[in-house]
This record gives sequence, structure tokens and C-alpha cells, in this order.
Amino acid sequence: MAYAAHNTAGELRLGTGSTIIGAVQTKQQVIVFTDASVHALQYIGAPFTFGVQEVSSATSIISPNAMVAVGDIVFWMGKNEFYMYDGAVSQIPCDVKEYVFSGINMDQQLKVYAGHCSSFSEVWWFYPSTDSPENDRYVVYNYEQRVWYYGAMPRTAWADRSVLMFPISVSPDGFVYYQESGLNDGSVSPPVALAPYIESSVIDMGDGDQFMFATRVIPDMTFRNSTNAAPTATLTIKARNFPGGAYFASDSDPVTKTTSLPVEQFTNELYVRLRGRSMSLRVESNQTNTAWRLGDPRLDLRTDGRK
Repeated sequence: MAYAAHNTAGELRLGTGSTIIGAVQTKQQVIVFTDASVHALQYIGAPFTFGVQEVSSATSIISPNAMVAVGDIVFWMGKNEFYMYDGAVSQIPCDVKEYVFSGINMDQQLKVYAGHCSSFSEVWWFYPSTDSPENDRYVVYNYEQRVWYYGAMPRTAWADRSVLMFPISVSPDGFVYYQESGLNDGSVSPPVALAPYIESSVIDMGDGDQFMFATRVIPDMTFRNSTNAAPTATLTIKARNFPGGAYFASDSDPVTKTTSLPVEQFTNELYVRLRGRSMSLRVESNQTNTAWRLGDPRLDLRTDGRK
């Protein structure tokens, strides 16, 4: 519709930025992103119909699809930070920021895609790693628990669940996937295990000045929704002596070896013997038809000297 005296069509000029990168609609506003600023477009009634307000300057966005709206809150990935808008723009503290932005292929930054998984209160960003021409990694922000996690999975587009029970995503190989559905990798025939895992950051005592000695693990797991007759996961404790050193191999030294034991449902406790300045916990499985959830495992530790 062209602008005329008898209609409300018109134009709005943004005061900052030279290019509009993208926009996303919330319940009450349309948030517009330029290459250098963020603006809120809102209905204000006659005679101007819509008004626009700058809500942030000197703020970047990495791609036209790097934002997602969750109700009236917008999350997006910038070129070196993560941001949110809930009436004001703020940076989101990110524990894995250096990992993400030091490993992204900026020549393919326009392919970064954001998605919302409302079932688990998560915002996902898929991005191409340093040597990849397509999205092959992801970073997730759980806005309810305010925690971050990352991994590898090739996806180029994402739509949250609506009339369907599960989110839908698209892979660079052209397949469309139901996310969060099923327990196996159905992209091959016959289906194989997904081989999921989760690994903690390092645990230390006194900033790593003292050695630790681990003697017992009290796992906290459930295998709810598994259809395997005997679902099993493996809990691994890994130790190392130096921040830049590798974790000890399981066959390197019987005193400081990596301890790996199966964890079955209702397992009360696992006894281990492991020594190191810092330790990490890892839970994984490689069975088909197996689902597991990790709660708050306990690890019995005591100081074991400085040498």
C-alpha cells in the first residue's frame, strides 16, 4: 500500500545503523536489529499507527536468524557476546563464550540459526565450527536454570513444537528430524544408539594447590522411559595433575588411573580409588532404547597432600 492522505501507510527511519539485519515479533513488539543497534517497534494508535524506539546501540547480531523470542523476551547471539531483551538490553553471562567464539567460522556467520525448545526452557544456537562450511555445532542456554552447555550436531533450521508434539529441525544432509523424539539414531538402518554423554567441568580443592583422593561415588540417576530390558550408563571419574595436562589414561598407572564403573538403576554407591589435583565426572551410554537422567551425584573426597 502506497502512502496517501486517506490511509496510514508511511515510513519510519531508524536513527542508528546502516543495514537492517533482521527482526523478531514478541507478544507486544517487533524487535528490529541493525548492524549496530536494536530498536523496538510498537503500535501506538492513530495518527502515526506505529512508533519506534532505540533500546540499545553498539550492539551486534551475528546473522539474520540468530534471534528467538520467548514470550516478551528476546535472546540473540552477537559477534562476541550473547544478549537478551526484556524491556532493556543486557549481556547474558556465558561460561562457554570463549569456546564458542574462538571456534566459529566467521566467513559463514550468516548461517547461524537460533531455535527455542520450550519443553526444556532452552535456546539453541547452531553455528559452523572453524573449518566447517555448514552448521555443525550448537550452544544452548537454559534460561530457567541459567546454565550453558554445548556439543556437536549439524542443523540448519529449527521450529519449536506447535501442533506437533516435538520440535522440527533440518540437517545439512537434507533430512528433517523430530527433535526430542525416540531413543535411537534413526538416520541409519537399523537404528543405532545415540551415545549421549554429559561431562562436568573440573573439580578441585584450594584452587588446585592440594591433591584429592576420591573413594566413593553416590550416583543419582534414573532410567525413566527406557525400553531396554537392562538399561545401563557408565559413570567415569577422570583425574589430572596440571591444568594443561591430559587426563590419565586408564592403563597408564594403576594408582592414578581413570576409574570407570557401570551405573545401574538403584545402584547405591560405587567405590573408587583415584588421586589428582583436579577431577571431572562423565556419564555416558551406548545402548539402544536407553534413556537416563542425571541428578546430583555425590563424590567422597579428602585432601591428600601437596606433592
